[in-house]
Amino acid sequence: MNTISLTGFIASVPTTAVAGNDLTYTSFRLRVHAAYLSEGDDAYAYVDEHTIICVGQLTDMLRILPRDEEINVSGELRTRIHVYRIGEPININIAYPFSEVVANSITWRDLTFRRTAGEDTLIALYRPDPQ
Repeated sequence: MNTISLTGFIASVPTTAVAGNDLTYTSFRLRVHAAYLSEGDDAYAYVDEHTIICVGQLTDMLRILPRDEEINVSGELRTRIHVYRIGEPININIAYPFSEVVANSITWRDLTFRRTAGEDTLIALYRPDPQ
């Protein structure tokens, strides 16, 4: 089963876009703080950011979320290939994998919002074109 759960802070202003199949979705960056111990028991801390994709009522819920409070996002990890085209008259294509989390639920304080069954059908269509 493909599930991931992340806890962090909203790091960007949520933006709405339309995929090639007319699916409207909202995305934002989630900043996650983490720490680990090396083999030599040295402590390391780092910050990572993940792209979160929301549809339906999760998009509506983003309007009430403050950027300075911690939220939990549960969802599916997906990967797609981005292609950057550089240069003229000779075009160079640079392709690299890009991962994102398609949200199933978002929890803030004591409130939990979930994707509905109808929105599950929509998110199955989420296959944006490479940029």
